[in-house]
Amino acid sequence: MEKKIIAFIESLKGDKRLLALDQASTKQAIVIKMLSLLGWDIFNVDEVKPDFVVKSCMIDFALRKNKFNTVFIGVSKAGEELRKDQKEILASAISEGVKLVLVTNGFQWWFYLSFQEGVAEQRKFSVVDLHKQKPKEAAARLVNLLEKGSVTSGKALKKAETMLITRQTRALDRYLSDAWQQLMNRPPVVLLKLINEAFEKLSGYPAEERLIVKYLKAWARGETCEEIFELKEPVAKAPVSYEGRKIQSFNFKSHSHSVDSWDRFLTRLCGLLASEFSQDLEKLLWHSVEGRFFFRDNPEELRLPLNIDGTNIFVETALNPDDTVKVARSVLKLFGYEGSELDIALVKK
Repeated sequence: MEKKIIAFIESLKGDKRLLALDQASTKQAIVIKMLSLLGWDIFNVDEVKPDFVVKSCMIDFALRKNKFNTVFIGVSKAGEELRKDQKEILASAISEGVKLVLVTNGFQWWFYLSFQEGVAEQRKFSVVDLHKQKPKEAAARLVNLLEKGSVTSGKALKKAETMLITRQTRALDRYLSDAWQQLMNRPPVVLLKLINEAFEKLSGYPAEERLIVKYLKAWARGETCEEIFELKEPVAKAPVSYEGRKIQSFNFKSHSHSVDSWDRFLTRLCGLLASEFSQDLEKLLWHSVEGRFFFRDNPEELRLPLNIDGTNIFVETALNPDDTVKVARSVLKLFGYEGSELDIALVKK
């Protein structure tokens, strides 16, 4: 069986005409042929039921055992990108008690476990790509998951469940450490509050927020407590002066934002932070820079107030460019960002 499937896959890879097939031709030339090679009786509707209707959804093929559906297959035309969102066929499978779902364009074969929680991508447990994978590898995977005997005996389902667990475990191994480091590099305000509350109960006094952030960042890198606070402060560089210069744009979180004035720069930056930290904006009202308060919910308390988009908070804009940048960097630190994460582009003289 496997040798015939390998030969068929090699013939598909070498025939560029197949990429021009419509959906009906893809079913006939590729999918039905593959099912036949996998041991299914394609002429027996009690085994391979075409155009199976579930409520308002049409399932291209339902593979069956004793007239009970075991696998739902959705087919797109050859060469067409498969959609990541497969809600319709997965929902239909759940309503019919079908656990295994396959969608294919003849060259890509995506396998899902319908009863798993999460979006479609989280239910996907295997991908077979006839273009990218070696024919022997692709054939072996198709036999394990779609061969008639494997499906009807329940072996394919057990294999699928094992593969999904393996995929999830690999994702944990690959991404959990990175996710943890990202969280520690930019800890949410609620986490900082919890840590500070616990610290104050133990020590009797609160810690500076910047020290907590510094600790978390270094801890995520695996440094000890002693190493963290033995780190030497960088030698201060002479501050850049923006006096008499016009701003063109600023870059924050890898996104560039064009602005036409220093006032607009400050309100735009604060607006970006407001959309990300909407639950903690009141911190701005208590935040001071060198003893001065620049944010108020009553605009009459400021000389030249401008509203921060989407909020009821106003910011003082009667500032020179250097003070504007100083306030901006201070606000970034308030929300856990380094001032160095902000780049400012000036209009060339």
